[in-house]
Amino acid sequence: MFKPDKIPKPFSNVNVDELFKIENLVTVKNVVVSEKIKEEFKILKTTEKDMLIFLKNAQQHYLEACKHILLKSSITNSFLKKLRCLGPIERCKNRSISQLLNICKYLPFHVDTDVLINEWTLSKLEKVDEKSTELRIDHYWKQFFTKTNLSGGEKYPNVSKIVKACLSLVHGSADIERSFSCSGRILTEDRVSMCERTLNAILYSKDALKHYNNKLHLVLITKELINMARGAYLHYKDYLEDKKKFKNKIKKPKKKNWQKHYCLKNNKNN
Repeated sequence: MFKPDKIPKPFSNVNVDELFKIENLVTVKNVVVSEKIKEEFKILKTTEKDMLIFLKNAQQHYLEACKHILLKSSITNSFLKKLRCLGPIERCKNRSISQLLNICKYLPFHVDTDVLINEWTLSKLEKVDEKSTELRIDHYWKQFFTKTNLSGGEKYPNVSKIVKACLSLVHGSADIERSFSCSGRILTEDRVSMCERTLNAILYSKDALKHYNNKLHLVLITKELINMARGAYLHYKDYLEDKKKFKNKIKKPKKKNWQKHYCLKNNKNN
């Protein structure tokens, strides 16, 4: 897509507007396509004009996709660059505290920066499991969330607040849209009255089955699983009983003590 000598080194210093100028792009004839596409050209006996039109459209598609990725990535987004301080290795570097303080400016809540700096400095002195650096970022930080001080309180409350807010940021809409799609397939026209609790239960079950390639017969029926099922059934029975009591309490009319009311009225008249 780009002329090799026009790609900046290091690429982190790229200027998107400058990079996508026409003089930095390869000519349409030199746009690289797969061998399969070339074979299709031969089979369809594509003319040179149609081939150039196809390559031009392909180049435009690649350019738009590339520009979108660059603008949404940490290469050009300053906020995403600062989030690297949450990484296990980057966390221990001196520059991580300044990146953390910059992150606080973007968040919609206030944190005492002096206390935050002290907590962050202490957290860097914590001994962590070496294998934890290979875990997912949320699993890595979980070990800090659970640490307590001498009085039994949370050891790093401000750091936890910042990190949890950052880890909860949505990285895209694909997961959300997929969830809506799954819910839509479950909530058919004859099941629109389904409550949220039941819907979530079905979604949890479907997510669990993904670990078994959606093949129910591969799930091992262990003693632990049977006990969990019994516990869930008893919990559901208690839930229905509480719900029934609550409904009866609302429907039950309040009985008026007419005799007492009549006596009070007579006393007032006398």
